[in-house]
Amino acid sequence: SLDLPAIPTTDPSWLLVEEGFNLAREHEVESRFTVANGYVGTRGSLAEGTRLSAPGTYVAGVFDVALHPNGIPELVLAPDWTRLRIMVESNELTLEAGEAQEHRRVLDLRQGMLWRQWRHRDPNGRVTRLRFLRLASLADRHALVQSLIITPENYSATLRVESRVEPPVRHEPRPGTERPDLVPGPATPVVPGSDGTSALLVWRTAATNVAIAIGVASRLRADDGDVVPGTTEIGAGRLVEQWEWEARLGSTYRLDRLVTIHTSRDGGRPDEAATVHVKLLVDD
Repeated sequence: SLDLPAIPTTDPSWLLVEEGFNLAREHEVESRFTVANGYVGTRGSLAEGTRLSAPGTYVAGVFDVALHPNGIPELVLAPDWTRLRIMVESNELTLEAGEAQEHRRVLDLRQGMLWRQWRHRDPNGRVTRLRFLRLASLADRHALVQSLIITPENYSATLRVESRVEPPVRHEPRPGTERPDLVPGPATPVVPGSDGTSALLVWRTAATNVAIAIGVASRLRADDGDVVPGTTEIGAGRLVEQWEWEARLGSTYRLDRLVTIHTSRDGGRPDEAATVHVKLLVDD
């Protein structure tokens, strides 16, 4: 059967653990479970989001100025590369609907990885087990990884998974504290491998004119080795990858996403760098 591409550290002194789910504490928990490597950092928001989620990714040195009279340079809120949407038939899995029979998040400080275990009963009684992994690589500081394992425990049904790279989530600011916006550039399809869907997206800061390029390659496969075909839609600064298949009772399915981030501050052309980089990661 499939498993995640790594295993957690066994020494509990390296682990920060959050058991259960409390919506009112989510903003605080997201901050504590940030993964970062000195070049890019991402808050520990739940992949499927909540009403109080504030996902955020920041790239070192990428600043801009908000367009109001008292604007000062500040770190740019980069596009959210972590968003997942998981559907069982027509029911979207969320901690705010149904019953979480198990929910645990672990920040592995030794390996720099964020783990999550979630066992969920939806309103129709279907039980799904999910395991997540997220990391910002220290060996390759432009590389990010997200993995998901899904197991339908007591049913067979149509599953649909969507992964997204999308503009930053905007929250209602106090007057005079508006954050600078990113301007989406052209979205260029890239095909780094026959077994994965991928795309390259480019954004640019409005005032400082820094380009941010994100390359993505994803693959979903079953425990029998079959690759589940997916589709990709791009446009308006947003990438949506989607897979839909007939899931079998007790079978396991794993989604792996490789994400690369390059900016014009790194030198050269960030779109070319992100394209080449994601191809190399897939080929490895």
